[in-house]
Amino acid sequence: MQRPPAQPGAFADDIDTPALVLDLDVFERNLDLMANAVRGAAIAVRPHGKAHKCPAIALEQIQRGAVGICCQKVGEAEAFVDAGVRDVLVTNEIVGRAKLARLAAMAKKATVGVLADNADVVREIGAAATAAGVSITVLVEVDVKTGETKVLKVIAANDVGRVINPLALLGQVEGSISMGLGMAIQENFVMEDGYVLTDTLNKCRLPLINQTPEVISFFIEHETSDGPYGGKGMGELASIPTTPAIISAIYNATGVRCFNLPADKKWLKAAIAEQANGLRS
Repeated sequence: MQRPPAQPGAFADDIDTPALVLDLDVFERNLDLMANAVRGAAIAVRPHGKAHKCPAIALEQIQRGAVGICCQKVGEAEAFVDAGVRDVLVTNEIVGRAKLARLAAMAKKATVGVLADNADVVREIGAAATAAGVSITVLVEVDVKTGETKVLKVIAANDVGRVINPLALLGQVEGSISMGLGMAIQENFVMEDGYVLTDTLNKCRLPLINQTPEVISFFIEHETSDGPYGGKGMGELASIPTTPAIISAIYNATGVRCFNLPADKKWLKAAIAEQANGLRS
């Protein structure tokens, strides 16, 4: 068994290197200062493991309210999870089946998040998670300078009774999601002094095909005796949860809550600036 490089009270000349040496009073005071600084605010602390590379310190930070720890690499995350940290975010894009399989294996023991910079990476993460029977949180980037938001992927589950026409049903879901997306971040019906300014569909800024996210649909067949052949009505049902889901995702990414639609990039850019200047609560 490897001997500890030092014991409490040892002289500096007697400490074997490399070793992490702390003034415990200063260390604990700094942890408390950080915890108190964000207490009651609408933000959470997630320290980066590179600051100390020490699971024991990470656990002390979590005990004082940190939601988890950040890591740069899969190997670093594995070390923290093995030591008992139960929420890690890998602040990097991870590619390659072997690394993604290790990431998914960690998700059996902890909440695991990772960054993604394109839809292909999201699909690869999803495949690894599915193979391992786990879920992995994927974070998307919001451009806080321009306020631009892109919805990359929507997973929709709908109770449709009995599926009678799968292709038509899928079209209803995808169309509904496009409606909800437009309502959330761009469509706007503008009137001024009683005059309609958005008097064409082009001015209403309907979503275009290149703004359509990847849609993954699950149909839950819980048949009903009230409908033909056990089916239920579908219509534009999927548009109802899509808009609030997008608005909530923007809030989770930026801390800015939108109470009036749409949350377009012009509004979001201004709202982020107001928050940074302490003008929004």
